Amino acid sequence: MRVRESTNEWQVEHVLVTLQQLREVSLLDLTTRVVDDLRDVYVRLRAKDRRWSARFEDIELLINPNGALPGKDLSHIDRAGAYAARHAALHAVHTGAGACQVTVAYAPNRDVPLEVLYEMSQRAERRAPAWFAHSAVRERYTGAAFVAALGEGQHFVDIQHPWNRACS
Repeated sequence: MRVRESTNEWQVEHVLVTLQQLREVSLLDLTTRVVDDLRDVYVRLRAKDRRWSARFEDIELLINPNGALPGKDLSHIDRAGAYAARHAALHAVHTGAGACQVTVAYAPNRDVPLEVLYEMSQRAERRAPAWFAHSAVRERYTGAAFVAALGEGQHFVDIQHPWNRACS
């Protein structure tokens, strides 16, 4: 999401959403659902805080412009970073967190992320920023883990993939 901010006003200019599309759901249906959900959330947000000044109709929406994670090679940091964030969150839950969300911010042409944020309900182990380095992630998740099943929506549920196991 890109937002322009002034003293008393926040102007949303565009929102990019990339989702995995199930075979049985058409792109048109997926896009319609996403737009409806975004509109509902944004209308509620504007009702609570008038600093959000853009009309929803004026926001540029990009829905699945490049395809979702399964369609990307591991060289794409958004795919590699998503797996690393999931793996780190599972590790945190395994070591004491009741719930955990890991957000990783990468920049073009930089191996180590700019920032790694953990949101946890209890204390647990955190991975060092170097663990999230693109080169380390590519090395860690190579070989048989990348099979055709990834394109069928199995990349975040198949326990055979290392990012779906807490201790590896």
